[in-house]
Amino acid sequence: MKVSADNYLIEVESNSRKTLDIIGINGEKIIIDNDYNKNSHSCRIGKIYALPISVSSKYKNDVELNVGDDVVFHHFVCKPDHKMPVGENIYRAEVFHIYGKIQDGQLIALEDVLFIDPIQEKEEDLFCGMIQVKVFKKAVQQKGYIYALSKTAKELGAEVGDIIYYTENADYKMNIGKRDLFRMRIRNILAIERNGELICLRNRIFVKQDKVEDKVGSLISLTTQSELHGEVVIVGKDITEVKQGDKVSYFNGIVGDIVINGDKLSFVDIKNINYISN
Repeated sequence: MKVSADNYLIEVESNSRKTLDIIGINGEKIIIDNDYNKNSHSCRIGKIYALPISVSSKYKNDVELNVGDDVVFHHFVCKPDHKMPVGENIYRAEVFHIYGKIQDGQLIALEDVLFIDPIQEKEEDLFCGMIQVKVFKKAVQQKGYIYALSKTAKELGAEVGDIIYYTENADYKMNIGKRDLFRMRIRNILAIERNGELICLRNRIFVKQDKVEDKVGSLISLTTQSELHGEVVIVGKDITEVKQGDKVSYFNGIVGDIVINGDKLSFVDIKNINYISN
């Protein structure tokens, strides 16, 4: 059986098999719960039942999917209008709703997807002096470890275990057993930190924004301006158009910045540079 282009058929696990063990970081086992609950789950797992007749070029299809493969996918797939008449628990899934594949006990992200293990606040964050100000710890905002990544992300220079800073509202939670992972796209990365140092993806640069003063000498926000200016401080390995120290005018298409040691840094795609001055 073949399905229309860019669509897969997925067989959802029956109640007789409600969990699947997966080996995580450092050999730690995690469990994916198959029991669908639309109000508390953001993902499901199932088996590929049938393949599409073709996959469009806009989807890299960088990890081959075959009939029988276990996949992690968006729970919206399991809607009544996606249910197929060919079996009891068969649903149609568009390719971009399939986020990961489980192979040899490992979670592998597809296309441009990353799974992020959020960094939790420290125990002392619960208290201010002797007074408890929080009931429980929360995830540090817009920061986490790469737990699993796609072939595409790896080729661009990201690695499992890297700390990444990401754009607001990119933390799409996926409950995998007792672990909450965030699913996001490569475009959501604002910065990568490895061994205490900032690094770039191969095709990105870091620019330290110039500080601009208004008439009364106070700093004005640069994030609202369509054209930003700054100095290139880190260059990805695939970048030849600019070098460290260049002054650039750019459009911050990533829609976000990070502040490190008081400096505002932009993670910039080379196509968003307006002009360069040495």
